[in-house]
Amino acid sequence: MKYLMIISLLLSCVGGSYGQTQLLDGSTFLILDNAAAPHTYEASVTRTSKNRFNVEISYLGGTAESFTISPLNLATFRVKFITAITAAVTAAGGPSTLTTSNSANLQNAGSALYNSIVVQNRLNPPAAVGPKAGDFYIKQDVPVYATLYVNSVNVNANVPDRRVISHVPAACGAVNQKAPFLQLTASNFNVRKVEIVIHNGFINNIRGVINIGGEDCTFTNPIPIGISSARNINSFNKYYLRCYD
Repeated sequence: MKYLMIISLLLSCVGGSYGQTQLLDGSTFLILDNAAAPHTYEASVTRTSKNRFNVEISYLGGTAESFTISPLNLATFRVKFITAITAAVTAAGGPSTLTTSNSANLQNAGSALYNSIVVQNRLNPPAAVGPKAGDFYIKQDVPVYATLYVNSVNVNANVPDRRVISHVPAACGAVNQKAPFLQLTASNFNVRKVEIVIHNGFINNIRGVINIGGEDCTFTNPIPIGISSARNINSFNKYYLRCYD
């Protein structure tokens, strides 16, 4: 008898966004109007991937205006900043002297914010391990299946080594040779531990310890399992972990 477990019954893989880093969180910056009077605005900046940044601008606690820039470029940043700060000031009912005939001061304010982002980005480099791509969720208990076969002629083709057993345990009932596996019991078995090694978009090695009848059995993957695309994830139910204990 060989034990098998469908990997989708053990793992749920949820794709996620890249790891994010908050570079500025509601920091206050100075901006002059066309009468040289000082005003302040708030800026929050999040690095959403290695070279992509989300910028939020608000004025006097009003509705925030946001834009994304990738990669950092001063000329592009100034254009997007002026659009955002103009909208934020207008939405908050701010003075028109900040947004009308004030191009030079707006550009200077954009440059100041840009320089702050560059500094904070260098002080907080992306983690060496790379961006976060998703999460694995381990289920607490899983069903386990067995391959049963009674002679060397009528053998379940899903079993790689085709070992023969002399009889089928009565508790398992009749063996349907057209069905891949036979579930051992109606209830599930407890997952004791799971170890996963990922490399180059594949689960190179997964080792799950499942308690069956009071005994810990180790399940492993016979081949690497792709996880770099939605198609890979959707195919989890085609892969099996095998127990050779």
